[in-house]
Amino acid sequence: MTGALPNFLIIGAQKAGTTTLYHLLRRHPAIFMPSMKEPGFFIRGFPDPIRFQTLLRPDDGRTARPVGSRGGGCYTLEDYRALFDPGAAAPIRGEASTPYLPSPYAARRIAELLPDARLIVVLRDPVERAFSAYNYNLSRGMEPARTFEDAMASELRGERDDWVYGWRYLYTGRYAEHLQRYFDLFPREHVAVLRFEELRDNARGLLAHVYQFLGAQLLATPANRVDENRTILVTNPVLQFAKAAATRSGPLKRIARGVAPRGLRGHVGRRILRMVDRFGDRPAPMPASIEIELRAYFQGPNRELAGLLETDLGDWDRPTEKRDESDSGD
Repeated sequence: MTGALPNFLIIGAQKAGTTTLYHLLRRHPAIFMPSMKEPGFFIRGFPDPIRFQTLLRPDDGRTARPVGSRGGGCYTLEDYRALFDPGAAAPIRGEASTPYLPSPYAARRIAELLPDARLIVVLRDPVERAFSAYNYNLSRGMEPARTFEDAMASELRGERDDWVYGWRYLYTGRYAEHLQRYFDLFPREHVAVLRFEELRDNARGLLAHVYQFLGAQLLATPANRVDENRTILVTNPVLQFAKAAATRSGPLKRIARGVAPRGLRGHVGRRILRMVDRFGDRPAPMPASIEIELRAYFQGPNRELAGLLETDLGDWDRPTEKRDESDSGD
């Protein structure tokens, strides 16, 4: 079978700036990335015991049900190749699917099909990342726990062990165990581990580093940072309904799939979200009590990650400063 395939992947982490990085890289004339973010082929297109189709997701905001074939993404190699056909002439082709990092099987599947691929990982303080991911799901009416504390307790009780990774806030943040799977299969020089904090504070410098990693020419004036996929909470019931209809599976989405092309559906959905979010607010700060508990929970995983990367992550052990965060990326 002929056809283009990617030679780099952004594999995570969710809510760590991957959407922002995806949009920035798409601006480079030598880099092609399909309009579909999160095709997720390496968690969907294989008969692994644990894959996207077998996991649970609370689309109705209450009960978690098997995902099955709902939603977008690619389930066959033919469809996956087709994503990159428009950019077949581009020397650098990539995609961004954040579930690849926490998946137990994606690393092996990627290594089998794309053994020379370059991998980009963006990591964020796991406590902040967990809180951001919770609010992101809550804002879309897809989180049954009414408080962050309840969501953490539910996961600690093992009630989310078979849920989609985006709802497993603690598991996803144990970065060392996820990265190790990739380090076991790919040369270290083929894995770029970046920090969300640098994307937030020095996007130009980080982008220059990514260009060099991918072998892309440094643009004379790297694009300014853009904020994508920000988390906004709305309280108006009508606006909540509109936002939920645009993001989760349901009758409206099924109708849209039958009458509108995939690219147009995504564009319309993003327009609806932008309009609704104009009337919302940023999430309230994380309660200090739960932050203290989570800092203690992640001390061990963070030390393991620091050893794996041979770097200092001491700033992740300190309490979050009160600031206007950018919740870019999913």
